[in-house]
Amino acid sequence: RDEAQNQAATAVHALETTADNALKMTVDHAATIDVLTSALSDAATQLHDQVSEMRAIAALVAEAAEEEKYVTEIMLKQHEILTDLKQHEILTDQVQIAKAERADALRQVELFKMKR
Repeated sequence: RDEAQNQAATAVHALETTADNALKMTVDHAATIDVLTSALSDAATQLHDQVSEMRAIAALVAEAAEEEKYVTEIMLKQHEILTDLKQHEILTDQVQIAKAERADALRQVELFKMKR
């Protein structure tokens, strides 16, 4: 009977020790889960911040593309204006040549009249 009581006490002690160990492991797991949850929360916050930054960068890129479009349009207009100016210079030169040729023709007519 004493031996049975000793075995029972040993078994109860073993069960208590197992229960204590299980409780300690559960507490440790809960602490680990808390740490992991906190880390995941921090990562989610960082990811949200990065997404916000990416959206801001995308907006800036879109704005720069729009500005580049306007710059290209301005450069095309400048090219058209320079082409028009060059065309005007050519026409002005042609007018000057025509005036010189007319003056030369009038001088030849006057010389012809004097020789007669």
